[in-house]
Amino acid sequence: MFDSLHETPQDTHIWKQPPRDAISRIDRKRLQRKNAVKQRFLTKLRTKFEDADLDKVGSITLQQWKRSGIQSVIQDGHISAEDFELLFKKIDANKEGRITWNRLVQYLVKDASIVQGSTTNEAAHFIDKIKTPQPGRTHVHRDMISTILISSRTNKYITISTDSVRLWKINDLTFTRMINEGVKYITGTIFDTYQVLALATSQRRLIFYDLQTFTKLPITIDASPSGNAIKLMTIEEANAALNNIDNALPPLYNMPTTIHVSDIELVTDCATFFVGDDRGIIEVFNLSAPKRRSGTDFKCTKMAKLSFHNDSITQIATIKHRSCFASSSIDGSLHLWSYDNFNNSFNIIQSLISEEPMMRFVYSERQRMIATIGVSRDAYIWSAESSRKIFKLGGHYNVLAHLIEYNTTSGDNYILTITNKKEFKLWDAQNYRLVRAFQDQSFLSPENRYSAVIFDDRRKVLLVAANSLNMWGEEVSYSIENESIATHNRQIIGCFYSPEFRDIVTVDTACCIKVHSAEKGKLNAIQITNHKESSDISAACLDLSGRRLFTSSYENTLSLWNYNSGGLLEEMKLDGNLLISTMITGVVDGKDILARAGWDREVFMYIEVEKGKFELTRRFKGHNDDISCLAIFKNGIVSGTFSGELVCFHAVLNKVMAKKDLDSGIETICLVEDQFVFVGDSDGYLSIFTIPNLTQVDSFFCQDLTVSVSLTAITYDSKTKFLYTADELGYFKKWSVIIEGEDKVRLEKEGFYRLHRDEISSITVIENNFVVTCGIDNCARLWSPDFEFVGTFVDDSHWDINDKSTWIIQKPFEIEAKHIKRIKPNMSMRFQPFNLVDPNQQKMMMVENNETQEEEQNNDTNKQEKTKTENEEEKQLDAFEALKQMEEFINMERYHPKARLNQDVENPPPPPPKKLPELAPLSRERELTSQIKQLQQGMSATISYTKKEKKITIPMIPSETSLKRSVKMPIPMSISPLKRKIPRQTASAPPLF
Repeated sequence: MFDSLHETPQDTHIWKQPPRDAISRIDRKRLQRKNAVKQRFLTKLRTKFEDADLDKVGSITLQQWKRSGIQSVIQDGHISAEDFELLFKKIDANKEGRITWNRLVQYLVKDASIVQGSTTNEAAHFIDKIKTPQPGRTHVHRDMISTILISSRTNKYITISTDSVRLWKINDLTFTRMINEGVKYITGTIFDTYQVLALATSQRRLIFYDLQTFTKLPITIDASPSGNAIKLMTIEEANAALNNIDNALPPLYNMPTTIHVSDIELVTDCATFFVGDDRGIIEVFNLSAPKRRSGTDFKCTKMAKLSFHNDSITQIATIKHRSCFASSSIDGSLHLWSYDNFNNSFNIIQSLISEEPMMRFVYSERQRMIATIGVSRDAYIWSAESSRKIFKLGGHYNVLAHLIEYNTTSGDNYILTITNKKEFKLWDAQNYRLVRAFQDQSFLSPENRYSAVIFDDRRKVLLVAANSLNMWGEEVSYSIENESIATHNRQIIGCFYSPEFRDIVTVDTACCIKVHSAEKGKLNAIQITNHKESSDISAACLDLSGRRLFTSSYENTLSLWNYNSGGLLEEMKLDGNLLISTMITGVVDGKDILARAGWDREVFMYIEVEKGKFELTRRFKGHNDDISCLAIFKNGIVSGTFSGELVCFHAVLNKVMAKKDLDSGIETICLVEDQFVFVGDSDGYLSIFTIPNLTQVDSFFCQDLTVSVSLTAITYDSKTKFLYTADELGYFKKWSVIIEGEDKVRLEKEGFYRLHRDEISSITVIENNFVVTCGIDNCARLWSPDFEFVGTFVDDSHWDINDKSTWIIQKPFEIEAKHIKRIKPNMSMRFQPFNLVDPNQQKMMMVENNETQEEEQNNDTNKQEKTKTENEEEKQLDAFEALKQMEEFINMERYHPKARLNQDVENPPPPPPKKLPELAPLSRERELTSQIKQLQQGMSATISYTKKEKKITIPMIPSETSLKRSVKMPIPMSISPLKRKIPRQTASAPPLF
């Protein structure tokens, strides 16, 4: 058994050929040292294990584990006694009380952090194209994307093309919305501090948008006033604009090519940004935000400009290490410079001059070097000290198009070069050796090349674009998850709590398993299983001990996992069920069982005859549709279907105890004290039935919303007697459950919140009444008993459940007023004014009215008039009554033709504005001069125009014949005569009077 550990390592295929150079020899020595460290660790561990196995049976118990010297080997002896005991339980997932040498090694191989001296993995070799949903034709750009931006707060990627600006979800690159105002967009940038998006157009104009609402802000920067702005100018404003043009002071005098926001704070309460144009000029602007949070009084001021280059500027970047900035140009120069915001002056610190254009550059703070590319097949490394080329990254077969810095999840730093044929080369940033070369073989529209590239350092993924976005990263299931703002990238199938380990276990459709500490949110383990990509996970659950994870695939394969190590314990195909939609564990008749159900309309119940071996004991039939959910009680199983069938099966008698048909499909069910079953349907109703007879106790619309939503999750906490319900809009309700008898139960609302933007798929109650919610947004969030937001379970969580100062507190989503149902006052209730946005205040503002019905009628002086008006509105008029009302309407004094005539003479309408000719958007002097002349001529024209005699239009009266013809249906009394459409009188029609 021990000899198997000394087999040839998996990476020995590298040694088939001798090293050809010094760099290759150094790399092989590193691999030798790495393997030697692993062998020493396993040798020490094997010795300690054999010493602890006194009985020589190949396994040790928990007591032998505690007394062994293995603790001195694990983590170099720095593991605590409590964690050492917990490690034994994690390895013993089957709860056998003993662990073998194979189980121990399997767990340690999975958990590389335990091995002392382990090095980072070769993450660069696992970079691959990540599969994302293909966008539709209407969602992609019509032209090539020129700029990619990352909005971290709104969790969106923003792409800019000449045709439009489009937003994409940060997880799966799903299209969300578009900005298109009929202009050509060139580039843009994001002000993270103010949440503002700035866009540059081909009309030499900067437009600003609010990133939260995407409303245009009332500020713009123009090279010259627009045609509409000039038309609204006075003579003084037009002369001032003309003087600015003569003095060459207007901003954006040339076409902008790049925009960069300073990462260094130059001015307090202002964001400084630089705009480079196609003539080599850099302009500096300061953007100030309003004092109010909801204000829109932004102000943008031009501070300075300077010509650094002789041709178009290709890139501007901040170099934090040297507190300066860098800019490159087509003229072959790259300048490092500083800017003094107080004196509005520039200072060139260093210059790099090349014989070819400087298209892109990367400054490495770790290596103190600068990498550049031009219009050639080579990239060059420059020394930041001597400003000279020190290395060439060659070997490309086509012209280089992009250069970017790539950081892996293991902390390795690389330089990535991309050609115009979508060829990638990954270079080590330390020794500049080629690590890997690969190519994108797919065809991209419309030009089959990458027009824009950006690296998302938070999520460690590379974004490339043609007319839509594509994503590259390490290990499809891992790279997306690492450093992600979501718990998983794929849809979460199960979210569970393990009381023994105090961990939150989540698993997604790709069978990526994550284990987070429930107390600190720390990622304890992430397991990328060997699951087949062709069959996603359809259902998951924990066993009753909380140590094993059960997953079921669409191919009907049941897998048992040790989720702490990612080890596959067993894999089998059980009898029945072609496609599983739900799976749970529980206790029936004193036995631990596993229940599964799905699209074959049957419920299957299994018993574990031995560890990892299950036997079918019951097969329940009685449904006529696909089964959506299950619940286990002490004597059997309750199941619901998508068509609304609710069936109670008795496990011992193996028969149907009761069956009910609901009006809507059943989404979720929950048992309460093995006495009641709470059913949530697709119309938002919560129905309560007794067990096992399924006698209906109550049914009501649960969420009190203006729209019909599905109840997607229900959970009951037997310790606190609280019931939690959630719907597909992310709304969440907390109830107190009061059981008053065998068939009587009452609910009292305790709170109403919005915890997710979309559907909440599961609710889990953990220790100290904290609640974990999981939604289709791939996020698992933790909430306090008072539903203060603690944090999201992500890879880099920094909150602590015991330290309230680390909590986020503020809820990420607000309750929308349009979703809240307005409660009308009735005879028995009187409502004081309250805020409809917060439904939690409704219960506090509702006051019982002790007045009798007669007193209430006497106190309401307008009640009789309101009743009379309502009765009159319900009456219907025939044609004769309609004619009578029309005659009264025409005879009214204010609508008489003579009155209309006098009114028009006394108050003549204002003259129509004089239409000016359309002007070219980029003209300056000619446009302003023309406006001044138009204004000077327009004054007298306006005065003389007001003296002209006005033509008075008298409304025509409809004929009796046409009026009778038009009145075919009864006209309600409530319709005002002013809103009725009166047919125009014809020449042949006889007069009405």
